[in-house]
This record gives sequence, structure tokens and C-alpha cells, in this order.
Amino acid sequence: MAKLRTFYIVLFLLIISNYVNAQEFNFKYTKGLSIEIEKQHFKKAMESFNNIDSTTIKVIYKPLKSTGAARPTFFSFFKKPSKRIYKIYLNTKCKPNNLICYTNLSDSSKYGVIGHELSHIIDYNTMSSTQLIGFGFKYIFSKKFKHNTEHKIDSIAIMHGFGEQLYQFTNYIFSSENITERYKFKKEIYYMSPDSILKLHNKHFTGN
Repeated sequence: MAKLRTFYIVLFLLIISNYVNAQEFNFKYTKGLSIEIEKQHFKKAMESFNNIDSTTIKVIYKPLKSTGAARPTFFSFFKKPSKRIYKIYLNTKCKPNNLICYTNLSDSSKYGVIGHELSHIIDYNTMSSTQLIGFGFKYIFSKKFKHNTEHKIDSIAIMHGFGEQLYQFTNYIFSSENITERYKFKKEIYYMSPDSILKLHNKHFTGN
């Protein structure tokens, strides 16, 4: 029984970390992206997160069902936060009219996506290994937990100055006719609405 439980834990960690068959980020051969502009995007975004400077982050472009995702690497689940390696995945499944493809986004919307994924890493770094593993299980199997988590992550991104960019990205999703209703429903269920993002941004930065 213990061996079976260990097997399932290892299998789960492999799935959530997207560790298998991932191609590491390469500016030079990433189709449709400007090398220097992408470097500038990440450099500028990282400047807003002072407590993430020493964190090792690898950016990977690959086909996804969403615009982006952030995960610890497999062995990082068993390390303390300062020793972990994280991967940010950005969607390059750029078929015609696929408006959630990272390459197809405006620069402002890209910042919104990057800010959100970096906020996930900020959150991961507050967790011990045991907490991180527990988080993964609850995120996958509890819709309420996923909803609360993504609202928390949106809030962290907003507090770090990505409110306007996150608003533009989210508003773009909901106002685009070529994005499926299924994807919009997922955004509506789990993430902050454009109005909520703007309201929290204005409250935090203007007091209104």
C-alpha cells in the first residue's frame, strides 16, 4: 500500500511539473518572437518583484491549453525555496484565430501574463515542500481551492503593479469573438473579472 501511494505521488508530481518532454526556452529559435523584446519583457517584469531576484526561473515555449503556467521542476518539490528551480510555460500553439497564444498577444497583455505567472512563483516560495505537494493536490482536485488560488495570484500581480496589464489581457479574452466560450467560462470561474481587477488596482494605487 505504501509503495502504491508513493507511486501515485511521484506520478502526480511529474504531471503537475510538466517536466517530461518540455523544450527549454531558446530565444534564437523561438518562432514569431523577437529575442531582444522578450528579454526586455522579462527583465522589466522581474524588476517589480524584488524578492524573486535570486530565484532560478526557466522560460519554456510550448503548446498549452491556456496562455501560461508556472510550475516547480520535479526535484524542486523536495528542496527549500531558495534552492528551487521554476519553469514558466508560455503557449505557442498559434493556429489561426488562436487568440490565447502568447505570440499573438499585445506587449501589454504579455506583461499581464508574465506578472501573473511570476506571482505564482512568489506564492510557491512561501511554502515548504510538504505544503507545496499538498497545494498541488488541492489545486487539481478542488475547484473552490483553484478559484481562491487564482484570485489570490491575480491580487499579488496587481499589488506588484501589473493591474492595468492584467486588466487588458483579461478584457481582451472576454471581448474577443474568436475565443471559445469554454475558455471564457474557465476564466470566469477561476480568475478575477476585468472589473474586479480594475477596482482592486484603483483601490490600491489611487485609493478610489
